[in-house]
Formats: sequence, structure tokens, C-alpha cells
Amino acid sequence: SLDEVKQLSKDDILELLGIELGPVRLKCALLSLKVLKAGVYGIKEEEG
Repeated sequence: SLDEVKQLSKDDILELLGIELGPVRLKCALLSLKVLKAGVYGIKEEEG
């Protein structure tokens, strides 16, 4: 649900990946979270 997506954190994403990442790869790995949250909050603004 949208509420579950809003609750996702950096730590949740890293746990799902299950591997250690260096600083450069960390930024790449978290890009999906950033885009997902931007989409969720964008949807909410259009509905309101």
C-alpha cells in the first residue's frame, strides 16, 4: 500500500539487497527508493 511505501527506509532497502555496498554503489542502490517516494508523494498531491 502507499502507507507501506512511505514507511520504507534506507535500511529496509539495504536489508532487501543483502550485500554490502561502497559509497558509490550505495547512492545507486537508494535511487529506486528516492524515485518510488517521489512518485508516491506526487500521486498524493494530485489527489488532494
